[in-house]
Amino acid sequence: MHKTIVRYTTLIVFALIIGSATAKAQNIFLDFTLINKTGVDIYELYISPSDAEYWEDNIIGSDPLEHNTYVDIEFSPYAASDFWDIMIVDYEGTSVIFEQLNLTDILELTLYIDGSRVWAEWE
Repeated sequence: MHKTIVRYTTLIVFALIIGSATAKAQNIFLDFTLINKTGVDIYELYISPSDAEYWEDNIIGSDPLEHNTYVDIEFSPYAASDFWDIMIVDYEGTSVIFEQLNLTDILELTLYIDGSRVWAEWE
């Protein structure tokens, strides 16, 4: 009886390892959906730990994030910071920074701009 339990436990652990190796590597505690409700297209999007001295690379590449669209942000499994800053840049080069966002508490982040008022809401 003991050998059977060990065999099933070994099979379950093996299946979990194989499943983990084939799954896309990401950090589900930081992953979120970013929704653009700013009224402008976002041409550059940077996300870096709040305590970082420099911004990470532009994560949307050459395709702008249009108004009323969204992008799913997936983090490396090695990303470790809880607090992150996000900078968006429009076509004219105007940038807005959202600071100290606790991404471990955010599944969906919506960015807004209305005249001079800038804010973010999250779930």
